[in-house]
Amino acid sequence: MPAKEYDVLIVGSGHSGGMAANILTKQGVNCLMLNAGPESDFEHNRVNKAVHELPYRGFGKPGRLPHVYQANEFNANQWVDETENPYTHDPANLYNWVRVRLVGGRSLFWARQSFRLSDFEFKAGDLEGTGQNWPISLADLHPYYSRVEEIFRVAGRKEGWPEFPDGNFVEPNYGPDSETIKHLSALGKERGMKFSKMRSSGGQNGLASSVNLLLPDAMATGKLEMVSNAIVREVTTDKKTGLANGAHFVDRHSRHERHVKARAVVLAAGTLESTRLLLNSGIANSSGVLGRYLHDQIYGISVVSSVAEARDGKRPSGLMGGSAFIPRFRNLKKDEKRDFIKGYCVIINSGGSAAPSLFAEYGEALQKKVDHYAGSCVSGSIFGERPARYENHVRINKNVSDAWGFRRCTSK
Repeated sequence: MPAKEYDVLIVGSGHSGGMAANILTKQGVNCLMLNAGPESDFEHNRVNKAVHELPYRGFGKPGRLPHVYQANEFNANQWVDETENPYTHDPANLYNWVRVRLVGGRSLFWARQSFRLSDFEFKAGDLEGTGQNWPISLADLHPYYSRVEEIFRVAGRKEGWPEFPDGNFVEPNYGPDSETIKHLSALGKERGMKFSKMRSSGGQNGLASSVNLLLPDAMATGKLEMVSNAIVREVTTDKKTGLANGAHFVDRHSRHERHVKARAVVLAAGTLESTRLLLNSGIANSSGVLGRYLHDQIYGISVVSSVAEARDGKRPSGLMGGSAFIPRFRNLKKDEKRDFIKGYCVIINSGGSAAPSLFAEYGEALQKKVDHYAGSCVSGSIFGERPARYENHVRINKNVSDAWGFRRCTSK
């Protein structure tokens, strides 16, 4: 590590860290980026293996990834090992924290859903009569949204709906709606729902991540240096000014500790990791709200149905297939009285199959059930917003440390 002072130290290489590096280096700013994990080895990580070749037959090593429901033994090496990087939570309130420590971070693993927030979110305090408005509006963010949408090649259909703001889209390729999508759309519109299409990032060459869309341009400027397997312990400050002036970090393998100096520090390690670093550093918390108002989206609630005419592989042409997106349609007016605030969207897919977990059978009987319903299913999944509450927070657990001796956090 060269003993020099950088203009900006960036911790994290995902969407936020990659964008910071992309913009700053193009302005001539010298940056150093620290990544807690290695570069992804695509050739090694994408090798296919049969279940019987895996030590735990596809289920994964017990205790390694108890909170990552997406994990199995086939993809285990892409997630943070919780035996090395533990966290705790109130036993009565489970919190699943999904983490990735690779160059590119979680930008390598996202659903590519690319929506703008609307003023129904930014000005929710006025609409709901509780909480506070954001100090910004959609109009303030419009030019920045447009720049990001261009880089990530977001495809979408413009609708002109204030609750579902249009963006700087590339031409979509949705294809014609199937009969099931048309039928559901008609039923939904009778109930005040609006049907559109998913807005998602197309990226380039099969990826929509900072690794291929943001970091290459930053590296090409000659103004960015990257260090992999660098686990940051704390942000350091100037004793005279109190301003951030670098960070202490350790090498993930050798455990050798180092310090890097910088005129400014950008923490882009993810919401909870960045918060943990600030708490462990004892800075940026004069208000006492650091780690408070923790909230996440609601997802995973879904309904699956089967169209009888499409079972046993006999679906007529044009009956199944395609998708639809229903933007928020609840609590859009002040006088709308419901037993909840905020709203939710619905993603609909047609032409899918029923998951084996939906049936109680095993073996040949299970296979017959799966084959019977294959291609005949229509599903609807709900995604919603949770209110940000002061009581929901993360703090440092002084009794729990990671494999490198750094204190971890607990959620409540």
